Amino acid sequence: MTDRNDRPLIAGAGPAGLAAALFLARHGIRARIIDKERVRSPYSRALAVNPRTLDLLEPTGVTERMLALGRRIASGRVVAGDRLIFEPHFEQVSPRFPFLVALSQATTEQLLAEALAEFDIDVERGVALTSCALDEHGARVTLQADDDEESWTVPWLLAADGAHSTVRHELALEFRGRTFEKEWNLLDVPLETSRTVDQAHIEFLTGGGFLFMLPVVTDDAVASDTHAPIWRMITNRATPLECLRADERAGMPIWKSSFHIAHRVIERMQTGAVSFIGDAAHIHSPLGARGMNLGIEDAWIFAQCVSHGVLSTFADRREPDIRRVVGKIEFLTRMARGETTVQRAARRLGPAVARFVPAVRRTALRTLTGLDITRLTPEDF
Repeated sequence: MTDRNDRPLIAGAGPAGLAAALFLARHGIRARIIDKERVRSPYSRALAVNPRTLDLLEPTGVTERMLALGRRIASGRVVAGDRLIFEPHFEQVSPRFPFLVALSQATTEQLLAEALAEFDIDVERGVALTSCALDEHGARVTLQADDDEESWTVPWLLAADGAHSTVRHELALEFRGRTFEKEWNLLDVPLETSRTVDQAHIEFLTGGGFLFMLPVVTDDAVASDTHAPIWRMITNRATPLECLRADERAGMPIWKSSFHIAHRVIERMQTGAVSFIGDAAHIHSPLGARGMNLGIEDAWIFAQCVSHGVLSTFADRREPDIRRVVGKIEFLTRMARGETTVQRAARRLGPAVARFVPAVRRTALRTLTGLDITRLTPEDF
């Protein structure tokens, strides 16, 4: 397959990889995009699209389709028991898109893939990148598809291959940070509840711990098994359903997962002809709903660098903001866990201060909406 030697390569067809291929295609750059999985996962870790992502995707037509399919989340609600601590409204910092959009990652990936297909670019599934090395002409890669193996040098490689990135491992780059010892639990469950569906709900639990809840927007095939709306529950408690209120009734969970939270950033988002975006470059807790959104913004900045002929500046433009955001989310996550007396006091005081002090409130809102970092435009490249 030597005819593809001059074609750049994207490894990984999650939201970040798909967005990168789409942004590049709009600049006339046709990257090859592969994914080791044969089919797209129907399950979704990410669930919310923030205003910054909506802004970046609007020229592609994807935002319009997201708005048609998703549920608009106009505010958050932070409580401790029956006491309201903070109720931020996103319109205060994002008048253009004054909401988050609740939409499953699976649906987001489908919309991105459909937009990419309009450029006659399809994801090559079942193709795994098995080795990678830098050479004087770019990146030397080996791909495996069933019993077929191919190797060549590509002009550049974009690693969007997830938290366990093969590319990162092959290039021996450190993934610096910390992992929490205690497992977190995620549950998608039909739920009869009085909670408002246009809000993100955070509840600080007695004795430490927290519960995050957001309505899930799924396709009809998943939703047809129940008449109750489906909610996403995330908690650091071992048994999520025991965190529900006495008047809430849960059905059979549609999906559940346990995982360890880590906050890590790659030592360098770019080395030679290889760049890293999304979970391959940075991971953090789901608080703030930033993971998928940061990856899509990585993709946009990368595409701008390539199209303007300044690819070598990608890491310098992106790393400082990524490190600040991941550090901020780690701090907020430690506070939300409430595992010590000091953390429980801080999580009560912090939101209360944000409720009454405008400057603190704006900072909190900008974090939740993805508007807390340098907002680059095409004119900045």
